[in-house]
Amino acid sequence: MKERNDVIDLYDEKGDMLAEAIPLQAISPLRNQAIREMIKTIKRSAIINLKKAEQALKTGALGSEMGVGEECQIPGCEMDLDIVANAGAIAEMIKKWIQVDEDDDTVVEIVDGGEMLFILAPTKRVDVGSDLANPRVNVGIAAAHAIIEYFNLSPFSGSEVIKAAIFGRYPQSITTKGALSGLIPAWPPTVDGVGLNFRTNMVNDIVAMTNKNTMNGVALSSILEHVAMFDSGDAIHPAYERYHLLGLAYQGLNANNVVYDIVKANGADGTIGSVIMDTIKRAEDDGVISVKETLPSGFKIYKTDDASLWNSYVAAGQLAAVIVNCGAMRAAQGVPATINEFNDILKLATGLPDVDYGRGLGTTIGTAFYSHNIYGGAGPGAFSPANPLLRHCRGFISPCFVAAMCLDAGTQMFNPELTSGAFLKIRTVLPEVMRNPIKSVAESALELKGAL
Repeated sequence: MKERNDVIDLYDEKGDMLAEAIPLQAISPLRNQAIREMIKTIKRSAIINLKKAEQALKTGALGSEMGVGEECQIPGCEMDLDIVANAGAIAEMIKKWIQVDEDDDTVVEIVDGGEMLFILAPTKRVDVGSDLANPRVNVGIAAAHAIIEYFNLSPFSGSEVIKAAIFGRYPQSITTKGALSGLIPAWPPTVDGVGLNFRTNMVNDIVAMTNKNTMNGVALSSILEHVAMFDSGDAIHPAYERYHLLGLAYQGLNANNVVYDIVKANGADGTIGSVIMDTIKRAEDDGVISVKETLPSGFKIYKTDDASLWNSYVAAGQLAAVIVNCGAMRAAQGVPATINEFNDILKLATGLPDVDYGRGLGTTIGTAFYSHNIYGGAGPGAFSPANPLLRHCRGFISPCFVAAMCLDAGTQMFNPELTSGAFLKIRTVLPEVMRNPIKSVAESALELKGAL
């Protein structure tokens, strides 16, 4: 493999430079402290929806498995407990039981007037766990104990149903559809493959966590996608590691301002076609591609000696096409069709591979078919990258779906408010690295500039 010393400039969502001449390795999940903090936060997180637990106990609707509605109601198990009103006392009990040392990094935040708790289990407790269930299991059981003790319940007064309000029907079911969740939905029994945990968030979850900020939503989605590639072994070998880091840089973190520049140039009256032409021109101007042959008609066939860098430029162009097209109509439904057209025309216009060597085009053909053609299973925001419709493209599709949903003006039935309301509420207590990933990653990369 040819040795390359990749250096990038990082820009924010307004096109302002954040970090100059940064080694590509400075944004690696293995080195960048902001990305590592994101991963650590996700691994330590648990969310308890106290309002949902209170309502489930009040109605006896316990252990339901439906996505919408409650099919499982148990007459005689109703309990009227003021859980939300006493969230402060319950939070104190949970913190006391899950922390290891009094001054450790345990975090218990009361959200939305006591309706929810956002919790980061202490690192020492998480370190002895074997998987991502560790913080949720410990926090969930602590929450159940806290409710039982605070309201002085016993097996004769209903303590046995508290667990169902928190964990749902688990372990009779492999899912936990009670009041317990985390920053990523991955629950070990439900993840059907290795390296998929960081890909289990719905697109709308990412949109909600970044408050519908398009470029920061794209950044967080791209980071999780490429972290998943490191998790699954897809980034082993220098060639593949560089492939994913370049994709993260140019599509996810607006490296060299490529995405911003193309969007700005096409914002007023651009089309998918004009974005394609600008992507080709930018790649040619930057020396990524060059003309291999000019046919008698004047048509140019291109060549490149750096397919990974070309892929990153194409991924950036694909994102720009989605922002321009879906942004113009303020509707997300056209995101798979936009990706289809962008990739199909671009490969014919250059003679070079499209995004992810055809996997982007192939994935979105299936997505368009099953999301709003014969099947109509859900809108773009309701899919996760781990979904069979999206998982085949390794990191370059989900950020575009996030961008489209950030720009959507309320056309979707499956919108962030419906599917991901919890993330909209807890985003205010999330660490800065989760809410503003572009700036956070750039600042951490700057710290590594002289060391790599």
